Amino acid sequence: MKKKFDANGFDRDGFDREGFDADGFDADGFDVDGFDVDGFDRDGFDVGGFDANDFDRDGFDVDGFDAAGFDSDGFDVDGFDVDGFDVDGFDVDGFDANGFDADGFDADGFSRDGFDANGFDANGFDVNGFDSDGFDANGFDANGFDVNGFDVDGFDRDGFDREGFDADGFDADGFNANDKKSNSKLTKTQKATLKQFKLNNPKIQFEHSGRITIMSQDIGNIRWLTTALASPDEIKVRRKVGEYYAMLRWLKGMKIPTLR
Repeated sequence: MKKKFDANGFDRDGFDREGFDADGFDADGFDVDGFDVDGFDRDGFDVGGFDANDFDRDGFDVDGFDAAGFDSDGFDVDGFDVDGFDVDGFDVDGFDANGFDADGFDADGFSRDGFDANGFDANGFDVNGFDSDGFDANGFDANGFDVNGFDVDGFDRDGFDREGFDADGFDADGFNANDKKSNSKLTKTQKATLKQFKLNNPKIQFEHSGRITIMSQDIGNIRWLTTALASPDEIKVRRKVGEYYAMLRWLKGMKIPTLR
């Protein structure tokens, strides 16, 4: 049936031959450009591409943020994602998801290995188990001595305890406090001194006879001598002890000249 239009060009439903009413809208409420009375198209967006809540077709506002406040990369206006981390993976305090900063240290100043910037753990020990003074948890240094210079058995570097006696009960002079016997031994320092003396004086000779040590050197027609005699109380006569004390007498000028 052919539609009829009135003198103004509108049909019984109020639409003209193009399908628009007197206000310029079609039966669905959109004008010739496809926008409704509020300026939105059939998808709900205005001429600028934004909806009634000012979000574009991708869900972002004019500043590029979605309804939750994040941009297309997932970061908010301050540069943090939904979990609170920035593009480098650090939170507002500068720590990553594991609690470490850009230098690899946690909030307490310890690295992933558990050591601080100076190389010490929470208990104050380094990777080898020593504190800043060089002692372990038991109070001993790398050589096994405590702050007072004694090992776990109570002996110092020369082998003497706090009372000045070695493991056999003898002091540095070789005397036993209990039986008054002597067991003279050289300390590490004394041994080193004797060794160096021999290296420096290769022509000097040592002879041993029982408790007697004779040290000599030939200079021209003269043989210079010095001696050392072990005490009758010595439990064991040690040749190096005799050589050491003969050397001391030599160095003090206590030499005897004899004809060769």
